[in-house]
Amino acid sequence: MPSSSSIREASVGPKPIVPGKLVLGDGVVNFTDSPRWAALHEELGAMRELVDVDHSKISPPAPDDNLDDGLSPDSDIEHDFRFLPSQIFHLWKIFLNRVHPVTKIIHAPSVQLHVVEAACTSGSSLSDTTQALLFSIYNAALFTLSNDECLESLGRSKRQVSQSCAKALRIRLRRTNFLRSASLTTLQALVLYLFSIQSHHDTHATWIFSGICVRIAQKMGLHRDGEALGLPPFETEIRRRLWWRIYMLDARCGLKSGLGPSMMPSVGDSKIPTNLNDSELDPDSKTYFKDRDGPSEMAISFLIYSMGRFMADRPNVEATVIQHEIDITSALPQSSSNQLSELPSLAKEVEDRLNHIMDRFADPSTPNVYQLAGHVKAQILGRVHIMASKPGTQLSFNSQPLQPAEKLFLVAVRVFEQSVGQYEDVEQIGFLWYMKMHFQLDLFAFMVSQLSRQPPGEKVDKAWGLVSKVYHYHDELFDASEKSNLALATAITSAWEKRHGPIFTRSVHHVQAPAYIQRLGTMVAVDSAVLNMASVTLSDIVEDDLGELAPPLDDFSLAFLDPSGPGFQFPGMF
Repeated sequence: MPSSSSIREASVGPKPIVPGKLVLGDGVVNFTDSPRWAALHEELGAMRELVDVDHSKISPPAPDDNLDDGLSPDSDIEHDFRFLPSQIFHLWKIFLNRVHPVTKIIHAPSVQLHVVEAACTSGSSLSDTTQALLFSIYNAALFTLSNDECLESLGRSKRQVSQSCAKALRIRLRRTNFLRSASLTTLQALVLYLFSIQSHHDTHATWIFSGICVRIAQKMGLHRDGEALGLPPFETEIRRRLWWRIYMLDARCGLKSGLGPSMMPSVGDSKIPTNLNDSELDPDSKTYFKDRDGPSEMAISFLIYSMGRFMADRPNVEATVIQHEIDITSALPQSSSNQLSELPSLAKEVEDRLNHIMDRFADPSTPNVYQLAGHVKAQILGRVHIMASKPGTQLSFNSQPLQPAEKLFLVAVRVFEQSVGQYEDVEQIGFLWYMKMHFQLDLFAFMVSQLSRQPPGEKVDKAWGLVSKVYHYHDELFDASEKSNLALATAITSAWEKRHGPIFTRSVHHVQAPAYIQRLGTMVAVDSAVLNMASVTLSDIVEDDLGELAPPLDDFSLAFLDPSGPGFQFPGMF
């Protein structure tokens, strides 16, 4: 990809029609074309007996104030939230160091002028669209901060300041009339908002919201290359950056919702963004930009966009992936189809592409971003190599072919070995938040469910070690207000007690439970005593009710995307 030409050509050929399935959960039917997702859904749905209790004993929950989108007639007056000038500059710096390197949808030098104006004038002189963009930047920066960092730099907890900022952002987005807007700035604000909420919201609602971004972009013609349309060079470059980020975000949101690449929009003829740093993009340029010879700030984006081009250029690769998922989730012997025989060569092609991008475009002079680029490459390749592996050819402990649950369990252990290893590597360079965005809660729930069902041995021991590390990094899983967390806690403590005996005991005959197990045990005990723990199951983790969160489209608002709302992550690697 020396000149980005290898991934700039428009894809051709029809997309294949892939099989699908309707899955039912909590009275809601959702479509999936992923056999693995459907298998996980069925497996988790069969585990209700783990924590099955009398649902009738619990009164209906009170309305959640966190779902108030703040868009009532008086809300603008009641919630005129603003940051102090020092806080604005701090959040802008965080955005530049942590978010901008992995999104690249704005031109930082141009936006910085607005940041300075906002700090000097409280933003009162800025347009609604510019204010929306700035608050989306603040919101994205907050997403990357830990609670301790928020307390130290902003004087409030992360939860408090994030709720206030997101509410202010939604107010400003509503003022822009974003559904009817043709403003690149407004669309940038929407996309940054989607980026920052994609990992902790209802997966189906988030995919629908990403589809709204796609439709707005298509209405503005972003899928068509600006040079072919005769647009100015700078606008053309921003449109390319924005379109490819939207395209890949929609792909990732679709994967999390159980939908494969066949549901992705047409990539159009928009070229991959040019290999240039922000400082090399002149807003007043009269000539179209050319790739720089050497590394740039665009390496991480190129790694991600290359996967989009790879999928767009190979519409039939999805059938191969689905055949592999069928093999994993089937008790039948491993398939020997020609489709599966292509997996190793496809994996090698992906690896060669990513290695080329790293060698040509990643900049060692920016060590933190360079390290992250290496981990993004490793993350993608890890998923690809797991896909290309053949767990179905292994034998179980009794020399019989592996059953679907055993095969999925092996996949889960490999995935979380990779994830936890990357957490440990990026923790000190400011990008732990980015790796945690890719946490696959559905797969983790499945692995947890197998702790007491798989035969004792090395793999189960390894899984227990991974569970401990996951709770170390994902302390949000200790939040007892989320019933999915209670479901996990119940399953883990039950498995622990089957393996080692009572959690809270001083008997010398029992293994003392580690701190995280004791904390989970306390969660379960307190909830059982106070709330009687009604109808909480592992399947709740993958059965969010979109209808409870999404208002009718004719009265569309951003309420269902409140940052404190529920939502769980499904497989993806972008």
